[in-house]
Formats: sequence, C-alpha cells, structure tokens
Amino acid sequence: MKMKPAASAYLACLAAVLLLTAPLVACAEPGNDEADDHAAGSAPYGLYAPGTFEQTSFENVDLIYAQLGLESLEQFQDYTLGLIDDLGISWVRIDFYYIDSEFIEYPDYMQKLHDRGISVAGCIRPAFPVATAEMAEFEADVRQLVAEHDDVEVWQMDNEPDLYKYPPAEYVEVFIAMEHAVRDVCPGCRIALAGAAVPFNGGTRDREYFSQVMSGIAARTGESRPFDIVDLHLYGRAGNYVTIPGLMDDYRRLFDANGFDGDISIWFTECATYTGAPSQPPDYPPQTEEEQAAELLKRFATAAAEGAERISWNRFYENHQYGESANGYFDNTGLVYNGLGAEAASGTPAGTKKKAFFAYATLVRKTDGYSLVTRLAPGQFRYEFPDGREPVYLLWAEADAPLPPELGERLSITDFMGQSRETDGIELDSMPIFVENA
Repeated sequence: MKMKPAASAYLACLAAVLLLTAPLVACAEPGNDEADDHAAGSAPYGLYAPGTFEQTSFENVDLIYAQLGLESLEQFQDYTLGLIDDLGISWVRIDFYYIDSEFIEYPDYMQKLHDRGISVAGCIRPAFPVATAEMAEFEADVRQLVAEHDDVEVWQMDNEPDLYKYPPAEYVEVFIAMEHAVRDVCPGCRIALAGAAVPFNGGTRDREYFSQVMSGIAARTGESRPFDIVDLHLYGRAGNYVTIPGLMDDYRRLFDANGFDGDISIWFTECATYTGAPSQPPDYPPQTEEEQAAELLKRFATAAAEGAERISWNRFYENHQYGESANGYFDNTGLVYNGLGAEAASGTPAGTKKKAFFAYATLVRKTDGYSLVTRLAPGQFRYEFPDGREPVYLLWAEADAPLPPELGERLSITDFMGQSRETDGIELDSMPIFVENA
C-alpha cells in the first residue's frame, strides 16, 4: 500500500470525494478572564474533521484560504489548531479516505494534534464500496494504517453507509474485514460502527438499516460485543435536541434485540445546526446565531444526560458551496464565518466567530471533567464532578418547574458568551445559562 501525505494528495483527491453521496472560559474572547486547565480526554467535547475539506472544489477551497490570507492546507490546519486551543476541546475525529488502494493521511497535522494532547478517533473511510475481489488487499492496507498510527485508540468502520453506499449485507462484510484488521494490530483499540445518518426531518431510515446490519454482524460473529461504540449523526434545525432521548433508546433496543453488550457506548461525532437562511432544505426557516448557540448547549446537555460518552460539532469552520450547492445547509453550520456567505454583504470578515463558538467554549470551561449529568426537569441539567467541585447547572425555560431546591439565594450566573455575574434571583428564558451557588 502506498500512503499519500495530506497537503498535496488530499486536495488532489477532492474531485473524487465529490462523487460521494451527499449528506456530514478557555477562549481569548468575551468572558475569558482566565483559562482553566483540562486533562486531554477527560471530557467528551470534540470536533469532527477540523482542518480538512470534503465535497468542496479546488476553486472554493482556494477561496476559503484567500479570505484568511492563507495559501495552503498546512497553513489552514495551523489556523484551526489555534481555534481548537480557544475552544479547549479534547478530541477530534479524522477521516482517512481510501482511494485507488491508498489511504490519504495527515502526518504533520496528526503530530501537532498529538503534541497538544488532542486524542484522535480515526474513521476508515473507503471513498467507494470495496469489491469482494479487493477485500484482502483492503484488509492488509487497514492493518498498515493502524500500525502506523499507534496513538489512535478508536477506529471507526466507515461513515454513513445508510446513505445508499452499501446494502446492509455488503456493509457487514466490509465491517468484519476492517474489524479483524484493527483488532489484529491493536487488540486494545475500540471499534466504532459506521456513523448513522439520522434523517434531518424525522423518520427511522437509519434504524431500519442498522437493524439489518446488527443482525448480520451478530449472525456472522456470534459475539456480544463486536463493536464498542455506535455513532449517531444529528443535524436538522434548532429544536431537534428533543429527539435525542428517543433516538438513543431506539439504538439501545437494537443492542438488546441482537444480544449485544448493554455497555456499548453511544457517541455523536457529527452534530450541527445552521445560522442564516440556507437554500437547502428548502423548507427550513432562517435561524439566528443565538438559536444555533442555544441548540448546541441543549443538544450537548441532553445527550450527556442520556449517557452519550462523546459529542462533537461538525466542522467548526464554514464550508463554501459544499457538494456544489450554493448556500446549502453545510455552508451555514460552522461556528466560524468564512467571509463568503451571506455575512459578506454585511461586512462580516472571514474568521469571525459565531456566538455558538463562545457557547461551546463556555460549556467546556464550565463543565469539563464532569462525571455525571442529570436531567432534573425539562430545561434543567446538573453537572457533577469527581474532584469535589460544586455542581454546575445548565438551565433554560422549558416548563413551569421550580428551580432546583439545592440552589441557594445568592447565585453565580454565566451566560452563553462566558460573562459571569452574581445575583439574588434569576428569570429563565429560551437561552441556557450556567448557574452555581455563589
């Protein structure tokens, strides 16, 4: 197997990637009085594919660089490392595309992430379905990839096959080949099933697909734990956080139905909603920066309270004409403007952080290292910590419920932008706030 470094080969493969089925305080800004230390890997907060592009043409990638005054993928990756530092997140998912019997790799970027203590979950991602005749070569190439990245402890077996990439039975064959290759080289590595493309507007297509996948894997392996992690991808509009409990319950029922270990973890490696007025889907209403920020906090809290182990936002820097769609959904889900979208008309420059960026940084700063998240009532979540810290509450107005009784009269309030104050009383609205006893 030949390996290609990312800086040149990844861009050379962009045209091929375009053929894929279409759909994926520690900040030095407001409220950052001091940065709290955090142990890498101690919290679930992450990012999907920072510093990479897919389904974006050469010309549009160059436009993104130019808006920032950059000239190369390497410079863009260094820029995103600074944003990662600002957020304080502890892990990322990186996709290793497999095209023409070669994996596309990022050796320099991977080393820089490692040096920062950022752990990587690697997604083994064939750009096109692997034919049966090519399976032995593919399995050997996976072994070599895993051996060369011995600091990666989680390997995911492809991405969103339920979006018409494979029939379930064919994905089972590919999964088994990858799973065998990874476990042969790294017995201690954790295996993640391919990410599930949860429909934007409801429906259970993903669960119908993965029900067949899980039953096929169970029949082939006879194991109670052929994989360690199931990955769910949640997009759509603001308000979709309310679907998370039912979604996770559905997948846990699939585990039980196939005799799998009840301790299989659930991750969300792709999660996002948009700002502005995207052209696709056509029925989606405009959303404000505040609505995006509120939805980020609500999704992360709800997933954590339901037992999700890790959660990440999808590509925090905005795409441009993703999948050759002008002003589409994925051009608007980033946490940082690229200066090429509707914001350009108002003079908002590239690199401007949206309010959701600060909300995420504040969430990490206030709750990093938590050991338990409990949903006390609609719109009320308590974060508890193993190091003796007092609990932190994330609260918003959702139902006519009294405040948690353990909150006293004098409270410390931190808003989603990271600004803190003390008060003798609070009045909740739709925007979550962090609350502690003063």
